[in-house]
Amino acid sequence: MELNGAPAILVWDAGKLIAAFMLEPRDGAIAEIYVMRNPDKLARLTAFTPA
Repeated sequence: MELNGAPAILVWDAGKLIAAFMLEPRDGAIAEIYVMRNPDKLARLTAFTPA
């Protein structure tokens, strides 16, 4: 999955989205990791449900 054009991982617990990790690649490696845990911002991502 991608968020803001970057690879991302969504973390779910008991059917609830609890975190989003966005990875910023640079020179073939992960250069930065951004973590979003703000429930207000995560609420916009609830259309992506776990498989």
